[in-house]
Order: sequence, then C-alpha cells, then structure tokens
Amino acid sequence: MDYSAFLARSGRSRDALPYSQEAYALAQRVENPYLLGLAAGVMSMAVPAERQRFAQQAISLLRQVEPGPTLAGALWMWGDELRSQGALDEARAAYEESLQLLREMGNVTHIFYPLGNLGRLALLDGDLAGARHSFAECVEVCRRTRNRVSLADWLLRLGVVQLYQGEPGPARPAPRCRNPWLCPRKLRIGRWFPTS
Repeated sequence: MDYSAFLARSGRSRDALPYSQEAYALAQRVENPYLLGLAAGVMSMAVPAERQRFAQQAISLLRQVEPGPTLAGALWMWGDELRSQGALDEARAAYEESLQLLREMGNVTHIFYPLGNLGRLALLDGDLAGARHSFAECVEVCRRTRNRVSLADWLLRLGVVQLYQGEPGPARPAPRCRNPWLCPRKLRIGRWFPTS
C-alpha cells in the first residue's frame, strides 16, 4: 500500500491503481477495518472519480478503530481535496479535527500539515493574524524537530504574511564564503572576480 500511496500522491494515479485495487480487495477479504480504512484512503488518491466515496469510507472506518495518526492523515488529505474544490469550510473542519488528534497524541512529526493548511485558509480569508500564528507555530515545530526541509517552506509562508502586514523584517548581509570555489556564483562575482 505504501508504494501505491506514493505513486498516487506523486500524481501517478494510473500507475497506482492496480496496486491500490489489489490492496483494497485483500483488505475486504480479511475483513480488517483498519486495513480496509488504509486501503480506502489509498483508493481515494488513486481513483480521482471516486475520491469522495473512498475518503469518507476511510475516515469512517479509521474513526471506529484507530483515532490516531492514520486518521489524522486521512483527514488532512481529505481537507486538501476539499480546499482544492473550494469547499473551504469543510476543509477547515477536516484540518481542525486532524490537528486536534495530533495535538492530543503529542505528535510533532505531522502537526504542521493541518496547522499550516489552517494558516493557508486563514490567509485566503484575509485573517493575517491567524495565518501568522499558524505559520509561526509551524516554524517553531520545525526548528524544534530539526525538520529543515519543512522549515524552509513555513519560513517562506511566514515571510509572505509579514510582508502583507508591512513588516518585511531586517535585511541580512550576504553570507560569506571561506572558499571562493565552493560559493554560489553570484557571491564570487564582484568579490573575488571584479566585473569592471
């Protein structure tokens, strides 16, 4: 199921479909609600025409058997789908439920997915203070957990909110390089290789 989920989330639904269908059929045969919830979640990504039916089935089954990180993930992914359809109130409800579950578990690994998406919705609503609060918490969590990839994303979004609020922040000097051959080209030109 992990491979089919990876394929579906990376935009390769057609490639994911055979694996997803096989996993879903197997989960139905063994009659395990948790596995069926997982498989339905993957099917919601692999079969765009039936996304809503499978996503709701996954959320319903996972609520019954495991109100934990898997349910939180299914909720925020469903929130993503709702947001892309313009159903912002429903997306907000899905993100809020996902965030609540993750907070109750103390899960800091995934909390910035629903939290950051709530910030995006706040930004769409023109609620700059709410967006700033969400993005600032995402930045804090990413720094605390040393998640540098996500940190770059949330710092950028926080910076956008600050610009909207008229607070561009202090300018920082360009980084200095000790070895000119390892520095980005724009730092080398002019410093070690004068252009005039």
